[in-house]
Amino acid sequence: MRLSLLSTALLALAFFAAPASAQTTVVLKGGLNTAFLNGGTSTDGLDPRLGAVGGVGIRYDVTPSLSLQAEALYSQKGAEDGLVTDPGTYRLDYLEVPLLARVAIPVSPYADAGVYAGPSIGVPLAAEFRSDNSSALDIDYDGDLKTDVGIAVGADFWSGPFGVDVRYTAGLQDAFEDGRGLNDARNGALSLTLGYRFGGMTGRSRY
Repeated sequence: MRLSLLSTALLALAFFAAPASAQTTVVLKGGLNTAFLNGGTSTDGLDPRLGAVGGVGIRYDVTPSLSLQAEALYSQKGAEDGLVTDPGTYRLDYLEVPLLARVAIPVSPYADAGVYAGPSIGVPLAAEFRSDNSSALDIDYDGDLKTDVGIAVGADFWSGPFGVDVRYTAGLQDAFEDGRGLNDARNGALSLTLGYRFGGMTGRSRY
């Protein structure tokens, strides 16, 4: 199942990269997640986890104002548990594949901004509870995570080849398989990334 989803992600990127023209832009990005686990009483008292996020995206301009973007991102999610008896961190790592529609907002001849939204699929890579007290209290959740299906919304700003992106990704289903891990817990992550783009209309506005 995970191999099939990974293959789908790579095919999506290849599809977007296929048109070899000024309409295609490659985006490299990296930054920080502020991740949450929400929903149900099992997440009461959990705090956000700071983690890394980064990867590559392919943007294809359908019109000067509308583009489609596929990304493949390594994304660290989860939460911090501040229990007095056993504090630690739920570390849930994914290969995240957002498929986004972006509407451009003209700013100047050399800068542009945009707002976007679309579905996101997260393929589990690793999952564990890492205790702050003792490795003997660690819990391995590999195999207990579901594929994360969610929605991503955000905005970006670009000046020439450099950009900044703010995004919120909300999980639409429980993160763990039934009866495993935290009951009714759903992922959420606020991401701040810096980006570099090349190809396409890099360095000048589409307007």
